[in-house]
Amino acid sequence: MCNKRGFTLLEVLLTIVLIVAAFAALSQAVSSGFFSAAENENDLVAVHLAQEKMEELRNKSYSTIANEAKAVVS
Repeated sequence: MCNKRGFTLLEVLLTIVLIVAAFAALSQAVSSGFFSAAENENDLVAVHLAQEKMEELRNKSYSTIANEAKAVVS
């Protein structure tokens, strides 16, 4: 019998399918990571603004706060 070296068509196709599936999963993970980073940035900005307002209110007397105009939040 003759020993032939190399890959069969089935092995090559299976390898290509596995590489494409791994690349799709990796690109999905990267995309989710970018989306989560944007969400976290928005949360951090909101927390920072809330902390600034709390510090501003802490430094005022109660009578000043009670008479302050209400802000409209859209």
